Amino acid sequence: MKPIEITSEERDLLLQYKRKSLHVLVQAKSEAILLAADDVHIDVIARFVEREPSTVEEWLTAWRKTRLASVFTGHAGNHNACKLTAEQRDQVLKVLSALPADHTLPVGFWTPPDFANWLEATFGVTYESPSSLHYWFHLAGLSFHKPDKLDQRRADEHEIDKRIQEIRAQTAPLLEDPAWIVYAADEVRIDQEAVTRRAWCRQGTKTILKVDRARQAQSFIGYLDQNSGACELHRLDNEFLGKAAAYFASRNTSRTRSS
Repeated sequence: MKPIEITSEERDLLLQYKRKSLHVLVQAKSEAILLAADDVHIDVIARFVEREPSTVEEWLTAWRKTRLASVFTGHAGNHNACKLTAEQRDQVLKVLSALPADHTLPVGFWTPPDFANWLEATFGVTYESPSSLHYWFHLAGLSFHKPDKLDQRRADEHEIDKRIQEIRAQTAPLLEDPAWIVYAADEVRIDQEAVTRRAWCRQGTKTILKVDRARQAQSFIGYLDQNSGACELHRLDNEFLGKAAAYFASRNTSRTRSS
């Protein structure tokens, strides 16, 4: 039997389903998955949940494919506590598959409070347990994970792709000319400052953490040779800036003399 892996959040939800679900099949599936995650033999699991080993294997296979949704999918009794009609359930899944911004929410992802408010405003249905809201998220193919960050000042992706194509067209003939060396350059800045986080401190007493408020930073500039792939990295300081200024000044002087 292939190993079963579950996250801490999934374990908490499965424990809730095992203890509180009104549907016996949901309880049995939850218990089987929890036991399999603890590396219990499938024959032992089958005796615990009073099913055939082949049935338990089917449950575990479905878990690997659809995770928590497999605990509910495929049985009419799954929605015993959802309080919605079949048509309303289809509408909920359709809404969860779209961006929340399309439904007057100000962010690009769903949160349990936002979803609960939308359900109450749309259908007049209130869910008391967060696990019921999590069930809908998993059933709609959503997962709880950390989203990626993107600078809001970044240009549109289509504009970026267009500019990249233009640069490639401009540099293509230069890359084939041995008289030219083409570099891609970029600057990066590393900052160091004191950052405080929450910690477990004694109640009733003021906890003080002494920090150095001085903020330090260092900038670097890198050049990537587009032909060889070699990279040159320079620390931006007064010495480097002076050399760079002298270099460009000499080039301007030589151009003036030649003209």
